[in-house]
Amino acid sequence: MKDEISERRRAEEALRKSKEEYKILVDNSLTGIFIHQDQKYVFVTDKFAEMHGYKPEELLGKDPLSLIYPDDRETLREIASRRLRGEEVPQQYEVRRIRRDGTIIWCQMMATVIEYEGKPAIMGNMINITERKRAEKALRKSESELRFLSSQLLTAQERERKRLSIELHDELGQALMVLKLKVRSVERALGPDQADLKENCNETMSYITEVSETVRRLSRDLSPSILEDLGLSAAIWWLVEASTQRFHIENSVDPAELDRLFSQEGQITVYRIFQECLTNIARHARATHVSIEIAKEDGQVVFQVEDNGQGFDVKQVLSKPPSKKGVGLSAMYERARMLGGSLDMWSEQGAGTRITFRIPVHERGNQQ
Repeated sequence: MKDEISERRRAEEALRKSKEEYKILVDNSLTGIFIHQDQKYVFVTDKFAEMHGYKPEELLGKDPLSLIYPDDRETLREIASRRLRGEEVPQQYEVRRIRRDGTIIWCQMMATVIEYEGKPAIMGNMINITERKRAEKALRKSESELRFLSSQLLTAQERERKRLSIELHDELGQALMVLKLKVRSVERALGPDQADLKENCNETMSYITEVSETVRRLSRDLSPSILEDLGLSAAIWWLVEASTQRFHIENSVDPAELDRLFSQEGQITVYRIFQECLTNIARHARATHVSIEIAKEDGQVVFQVEDNGQGFDVKQVLSKPPSKKGVGLSAMYERARMLGGSLDMWSEQGAGTRITFRIPVHERGNQQ
């Protein structure tokens, strides 16, 4: 009997020590720990109670759902019931909870089924992520505002392009035409014995003609009037032909009928994405062939531009800081987003580059 008493005392001491160590562990945990059974709390840590503005003893016996935001209670009740039945449910989730003073906090929770005093119970822990949620909300708002400003900037840029295009075409183009007529008038007034001067006049008129063509090209690049005159399909075909011929690149175009699918602003945006793609190919790709594919599928138009150039490491380029990345790629992504679409890029060293962007359309045209 003496031995049995000693053994029992040793067991009680070990149990007491174990409970003390467990209490130290849970009380110093960074998460709040709880156990609820039969729809009431049977164990909570100081941290858990503190998160809700209570003392631990005030929460014992309390219905766990009373601390849940009303709109989330039914979801949590269903999750708890399914967990106790042994069904598969998320072990980690986010939920809104109510503090004693009525304020709402966001918490990230993890829970599992255990046996507590011979009966099934749910044990879990949680951390307060309210500040993180506020930071995420502020970040989303900031991103939304930046995207709005970006779209406004691109729209203002398009208006300025159009203004400059008109000035180039009308004012500078007209001035060059007048200058050419005056040089021609001077050339006609020269006598037969002034052949050298006539030759100079002819060379000057040829140079003025070249400058006039450059002005027309710049004017078209700034504001593609061909969109208004012939539509998006013809404008893309003309852009591809003009760009590839200028840089001695072969092309193949598989077009689709695009007219009346987009608003005028949408057509300009799609045209600008193509323009940026072709400009990048001409400047960096060292390609000898460019293929263009355009197809309608599932309520959207899929545009694909592929070259056989030297390619590049996409992850490396996209990971560069904005100051070193350049505005071309960012502008393409932003223009696609402005139309409610998306843009994907694939490239490998020595294997070329493929850019695919998808723009949704509606029966009466895209009104983005």
